[in-house]
Amino acid sequence: MSKKNILLIENTVVLGESIKKRLDEAGYLCLWEHDEKAGMAKLSEVRPDLILFDVVIPITSDNEVLVAINANNALSAVPIVVILDSDQLVEIESDQCQQRPLRRPDCGHIRF
Repeated sequence: MSKKNILLIENTVVLGESIKKRLDEAGYLCLWEHDEKAGMAKLSEVRPDLILFDVVIPITSDNEVLVAINANNALSAVPIVVILDSDQLVEIESDQCQQRPLRRPDCGHIRF
């Protein structure tokens, strides 16, 4: 059985390394990109089983990336988990939102 691919788009190195390590150890193949443009480029190469997306990344408009993903027929069925800062209020369309800081009990229920 092949590993499930997870695309992580996260610009914070410490958080990105931590999430990637946990996902790799759990048996997933985590593809980590450090900004939205690189993440969108990766989406043209692979179809992940899940997208973890930090909406605080400053390169482009967060909604722009989510709209582009949802508008792409090949990607529209891919679940998106959006990582938010605890004080961040945004209007987004996503399958699930998780506020930071990530706490182990919060992350334990994320399955696909």
